[in-house]
Parts: sequence; structure tokens; C-alpha cells
Amino acid sequence: MIGSSRIGTAFYPSELPPMHDAGGREVLPFNFSHHGSGPRLNLMQMHRLLRDGIEPKWLVIELVPAHVRYEGVQSPLAAAVDVPVLLPYMSKSRLILEVSRLRLNGVYRNRTAFLRTFAPEFATQAGAGDDIYLGPLGDDAILSRPGAHPEEKKEAQHKLIKGMYGYQMQDLQFDPKLVAATRALLELCRERGIPPVLLMAPEDSRFHSWYGPGAEDRIQAFYGGLGDEFGIPVIDARRWCPDEDFLDPHHLMPDGARRFTLRLGREVLDPLVRGELKPDSFARRSVSNALPGSPRR
Repeated sequence: MIGSSRIGTAFYPSELPPMHDAGGREVLPFNFSHHGSGPRLNLMQMHRLLRDGIEPKWLVIELVPAHVRYEGVQSPLAAAVDVPVLLPYMSKSRLILEVSRLRLNGVYRNRTAFLRTFAPEFATQAGAGDDIYLGPLGDDAILSRPGAHPEEKKEAQHKLIKGMYGYQMQDLQFDPKLVAATRALLELCRERGIPPVLLMAPEDSRFHSWYGPGAEDRIQAFYGGLGDEFGIPVIDARRWCPDEDFLDPHHLMPDGARRFTLRLGREVLDPLVRGELKPDSFARRSVSNALPGSPRR
């Protein structure tokens, strides 16, 4: 599973019962998501897996619709070997400049980590919730695990997230470079013989209400078009969870995440690894809009 913090906090692989493929072999599910991930970072994460000799047998790609309109810059996360992967899908001069600057400033920028390792008594101590802790199978163990926020923090989180996403969702036009990065990941899967699934993860009714006129048609055209072009399943799980399961408008609390994980395992992952999840397993609204960047059919 690759994707954003939505799926990082929603998918708990350790909660799944044992899964077996069609040949009876046990399958290891792993959450390889990253906070803020969209098309470029998903592609970078997949290339990192392959470079490290880890080739998934199946790949579930969680993709937030708003992240295909805008995705944050990946240069602070990129190693030098990641630059060729990112170059076609963002400003070349900005990426090279930022990566070079960050490398030259690496010791100072990572001073706290150095001090914690070599001179912990001089290091600034992390505040509550500052560090990220991952479970043994990759799921996020800090953002949602403490439980519900008090009401005043819930309201502050709601305003913060609306400020980040509301304006993008009102005018949800997809960035051609991010569309191209999405297609590049699916083409990579096709070349490697890795069956992919596209997934839209849960969001609450407030988040859903921010979509502007025509946004839903464009979402259906984009995801459905990719499903048709690549012959892959598209899973729209945005409305799978009731509002009370959410920590904020698009991150689940632990109990909601467990319920989501079990349903995802039952309805998507089990059939996927057994070879029973077909592209037409889940109905998609039929729209006439052409997918940006895709060949005419």
C-alpha cells in the first residue's frame, strides 16, 4: 500500500487475518505510505522499493483527488538518486536547486538527529506528537492512535484542513504533470507485471462538502478513465466510514481504522491476491469527459 497520511493512519496491516494467494501462499501486507504523498511521491516511493530489491506482487495506490491538483514539493525528501524520477513531473531548475541547497546544508538541517545519536544530552527533546512512530508493518502509530481530540482541537483541525484543501476542491482541475506522474506509476506496474488497484480513502461529510460544482464528474472521469485505460479496479472508499470514525475531516481514529482495514481486506485485498478482483468489480459512474493526458479511444 502506498499513499498519503490518509491511508497511513487508516490501514493497519497487523489487524488483518492471514491472507493467502490463489496458490495457498501467505501474503505479507505492508503500509508504505508517506505523509503528503500524491502522484510524484507515490512514484518515488515505488522506485525506492524497486531499487532496494523489493518488488511487490500487488500494489494498492491510494490517491487523494486534491493531490492531483496540487502536491507539495518533494525536494526535502529526495535523495540524489530520486532526482531523475521526479524531474519529468516538476520544475527542473527548482528541484535541482533545492536538492543541492539541502545537501550542502545537510548537517545543520539534521542537527537534532545527529545530536540525539552522538550527544543526546545536548539535543532538543521532541515535543509530544513531534516524532513519527511506525508499526511493524508500516502503519502510522502516532497521528491517530491517541484517540479523539478535545472539541476545541477538532475545530482547529477542521479549519486548518479546510484551509489546505477547501479552495483546491472548489476548482478541482488536475495538473497535467501530476496526471503524467500517476500514469507513469501505472505504466511501471504494467511493465513489471504488478497488478495495481487505485483507491480513494475515506473522508467525512464535511470534507466531502467542499467539492465544488463539476468536481465529482472530473474525479469520476480521471479515476474511471485510468481504470479503463489500464484495465484495473478503482475503489472509491470515500464514504465507507461514518463521521464519528474520524479524528479530523480525513484521518480515521483507531477503531474506525480497524473497521476500515477489515472491510478493505475482505472486499479488496483478499479478492486481489486470489486473482478475483476484476476491473468491473466496482461500479463507476459513466462520464463522457476525456481523461487529461490519456490517448483518445
